[in-house]
Amino acid sequence: MWIAFRSKSNWVSPLLRRGQMAEGQLNETIKNVASSFNERRNNGRCSFVASADMVHINSNSRLAARTTDIDRGGCYIDTLNPLAVGTTLALRITKANQSFTAYAKVVYVQSGNGMGLAFTTADAGQLQTLDQWIAGLDATL
Repeated sequence: MWIAFRSKSNWVSPLLRRGQMAEGQLNETIKNVASSFNERRNNGRCSFVASADMVHINSNSRLAARTTDIDRGGCYIDTLNPLAVGTTLALRITKANQSFTAYAKVVYVQSGNGMGLAFTTADAGQLQTLDQWIAGLDATL
């Protein structure tokens, strides 16, 4: 369920303040990711269950769900109400007192089951956390 809120949460604002990409650059990156996406992943997906908090960039709506698998390029979110393909999100995945934050885009939807996200922008430190998680998993999917 999406819940509207007035201000961006404290983990989303730093992503926006860092100014890593201007809005136009971010939109262009998202278009490139979406146009180059196909079901063949570059990396092996690993089973990975963790909490996921998402904020819809345009509406500031919020969704809490969970991941079921992950790799360096994206993750699958288990939710009964997936968002539309092309939706841009600020994403925070949390497991065992560690978190990974990034921008992501919905690249495919399985109605009533969930959605696949492609990570579009993340800080180097965030990618290091992601790499540590993946290194401890078996690529079984």
